[in-house]
Amino acid sequence: MKKRGINKSLLILLCSTIFGVSALEVASRMLPKSYYSWRYRHLFISEDSVTNKAYPGGESAPWYKPNTSIMTSAYYAYSPFAKPIKEYVNWLQTNNIGLVQKANFSQDKTSIAVFGDSFTESQATTPWFYGLEKGAKALGVRTDQQLLNFGYQGTGIGRWSLILKHDREYFRIKHAVFVVIGQDFARLQTTGWSNEQLECLNTIKQCPEMYWLKVPVGIFNQEQYMVDATKNQYYIRHGVFMRFFNLVYAYSELCRLAYSIATALLLAQRDSREFLSNTERGLQIFNNVVRNSRIDTRVVFIPERHEAARRKLSDYSNNIIKKLYLQADHISICDLDTSDYYPNDGHPNDSGANKIRQCVADSIKSINQ
Repeated sequence: MKKRGINKSLLILLCSTIFGVSALEVASRMLPKSYYSWRYRHLFISEDSVTNKAYPGGESAPWYKPNTSIMTSAYYAYSPFAKPIKEYVNWLQTNNIGLVQKANFSQDKTSIAVFGDSFTESQATTPWFYGLEKGAKALGVRTDQQLLNFGYQGTGIGRWSLILKHDREYFRIKHAVFVVIGQDFARLQTTGWSNEQLECLNTIKQCPEMYWLKVPVGIFNQEQYMVDATKNQYYIRHGVFMRFFNLVYAYSELCRLAYSIATALLLAQRDSREFLSNTERGLQIFNNVVRNSRIDTRVVFIPERHEAARRKLSDYSNNIIKKLYLQADHISICDLDTSDYYPNDGHPNDSGANKIRQCVADSIKSINQ
């Protein structure tokens, strides 16, 4: 009788555990998705499309090659047994100086420069800058003015400061609109692609372990190539233990949520002090750039995906905005929500890109009024 009672208790415990975990799984799927599975993202870019712009003192900025059609793509691989998920395949076109836009640069015109990162480039959607150019006249952009898109993925204040310090006169920049997310001010790097990265992305050299993968010229079935390359890179990135863990991660929202919280806490302990210090330095650099360049400066602040999901800016972002109000001539906050981002990726989708375009358009419209 005693053994039967123990078995019954174990059965009740097992059923309760299954029910509890199932309830948590259902609840976690109903929550806004505020985490970003970047460890499972595999990025692709067209071969022979990137370069660097050299500056004095050994500094450089990452750049695209002029008059080039560039494909950027992201695949997500969560499990060795599931087909990689295609998040986006996007095409960019650069102008005569390697900026992602339709119109060529003319030194006969003064410039309204738009600075930003991958949200401005834009890496994951048809560039919203094309629409901005098309409607330039309606925004009050004069015939003696031009719009220049200095958005570039993965960059921030380091790259922007180099351009304004060394190229402001050449590009005849009279107005600047900075399209920013909070972490852009912690991106201090003033070096472009490394020599190894340039060799891997621009030549026949294969580098399957690199974060960015190239799509070689002449590949007929590009999608199949990217699927196969993603699978190969998945095994390079994830050891045996992580592959077993990913079998659960791939199908359980509860597991993904718990893992994101745990890693966020660990990274916060390890990186927060340096990250916050870099942000303060970046804000000081921004202040110096604005003061020294003496140009009309506007800021359009974009919420990151986790902020959009919660419909609330983080304390980190709010602190940056408070300081920007003291430095810029005008600042606005663009209202994006969770539906404006991709399901897996941290980038805005077409809906989000259109909202950003409208926010930037509103900022530009007020320049000549």
